[in-house]
Amino acid sequence: MHCGQPLAASPVPTAAQQVAGPAAATGMPLSQAFDAQRRRNRAAVGGAALLALVAAFFGLRATGLLKIGASQPDGGNLKLHASAGPAALEKPGAISPAPLEKPATVITMPDDIRKWLEHLHQCELKRVAVTTSALNQAMVEKEKLSVNGGADAVQDALNGIDDPNSELHSPVDSLAAMIKKMHDDMADLQKLFDSYPAPDECQPIQAAYDQAVGEERDELGDLADHLAANDMEKIQSMKGMSNSGIDAAGAKTDRLVGEICDKYNTKKWFSINKDIGGAGVLSIPGF
Repeated sequence: MHCGQPLAASPVPTAAQQVAGPAAATGMPLSQAFDAQRRRNRAAVGGAALLALVAAFFGLRATGLLKIGASQPDGGNLKLHASAGPAALEKPGAISPAPLEKPATVITMPDDIRKWLEHLHQCELKRVAVTTSALNQAMVEKEKLSVNGGADAVQDALNGIDDPNSELHSPVDSLAAMIKKMHDDMADLQKLFDSYPAPDECQPIQAAYDQAVGEERDELGDLADHLAANDMEKIQSMKGMSNSGIDAAGAKTDRLVGEICDKYNTKKWFSINKDIGGAGVLSIPGF
């Protein structure tokens, strides 16, 4: 208890003082003195431990390892930043998966094009009906002449045989009238076709079909004129000429219809015929 005091100022303790120790200085029994000293020692150790705990607390808080109160969103629990797994943390700027590609849009045929093509279809049906009916009538007339007088009867009648007793009658007038009617019907058909203007994309088709119908109409007109004039030489010269005009224009029309149907993913539902008029008449036996 006297540690650190100068030796010169310290009186030499007597034997009684050496034996009594702290108890003698305080005037209390020896056992009470030792109990008081132990309490002071425990208080000193407890204060040092409390001070160390407070220092550790503020140290953890300063380093960010300890978060308390409102600063902790999960209710104040301790949270180590490194403990979060890859799934819990989202890196800024992460590339998200590419969106699924939209299916390609199927192109369908516009209504104005479909309606005009149907108009073309109906005109082609009329064209076939007109020429087929006329050709059937021509075949009937030729067959009658063949039965009555043979294959040469046609040529003889065209040569103008005038025999009042003969049962043969010249086919020129009837055939000429029939071909002339075909010509007029074809002209009316072309007017009907042109009365419905084609959409821009269909104008090449309209031009090709106009050429096919127009050339067929002109050929029928020439054939009717040659028949009326009994000019077999010119009729013979017309054979095979339609292939360069009517046939080619009809084939071109049919090809263009197919192309526009393919463009709009539409099945082609009709066809354009080649020459079904003049060449058919010229192919009848006797011409």
